[in-house]
Amino acid sequence: MKQLLTALILILLFSCKSKMPVPDATLPENPEAVTEETTVTTENVMKADLYLPGDENINFNEVYRNNDSILASKLKIEIINQQMFESSQKTAVNFWVEDTAGATKIDSVLTVKARDSILTFVDDTTDTETHKTFSYEGKLPVINQFIVLGTYYEDYGYMLIDMTTGRDTETYQAFPLISPDKKFIVSLYANIYAPESGDLSVDSIDNGAIVPLFIVSFKNWMPQESFYGSDGWLYVSVNHPKEYWSPDGEVNDEHQYIRIKVF
Repeated sequence: MKQLLTALILILLFSCKSKMPVPDATLPENPEAVTEETTVTTENVMKADLYLPGDENINFNEVYRNNDSILASKLKIEIINQQMFESSQKTAVNFWVEDTAGATKIDSVLTVKARDSILTFVDDTTDTETHKTFSYEGKLPVINQFIVLGTYYEDYGYMLIDMTTGRDTETYQAFPLISPDKKFIVSLYANIYAPESGDLSVDSIDNGAIVPLFIVSFKNWMPQESFYGSDGWLYVSVNHPKEYWSPDGEVNDEHQYIRIKVF
């Protein structure tokens, strides 16, 4: 009897074991690795954090996270192909003027001559937090501004300086681009600090004055090259943050392409 009972138990165990699912050796250990986003799509291209100016256009306050009708009312983004990007490069609109006479630099001192004043920028080349160097980048006559690039210990910025008064007008993280209709100034740059993102600031040009409109931080793409086409679209070569760097640590030279219309 004892031997019979043992045999029945063994049969039961074998039967249960044969019905258990067998792991598929072709499946990855981490299924999430397959679904992880590494490309820019129509579904994720607009996901962003939006900031609108607060009192006196000085401080920007976060409005929301992720795609929302507020951002959709301010701009439109389309994914395009490389052929359209390269074709539109032939119609690029650029109001920048390379102006070697607008400033002089002797040793570590940069002098910029506005109509009513003379500005002086002095380099500090020490390898400390006070490090700063300045270079004259030309001018934007269409908005009556000089451009001076300041490079600091862990930062940099393109300063617009009024060609008449010599006063600082605005500072941008990337070289400012003016829309063909001369209504907007945009600055688009790749934020390489965590979390990596594509950051876009948009200002309006109102009777010669520059008025901050909004700043947006896109979560699923970072820009490479950008330019305004004659059709009023801002054309940008981009990469998903997870594909921004190549394995050798350089910026990836394989891109996707988008275009942006600001309203």
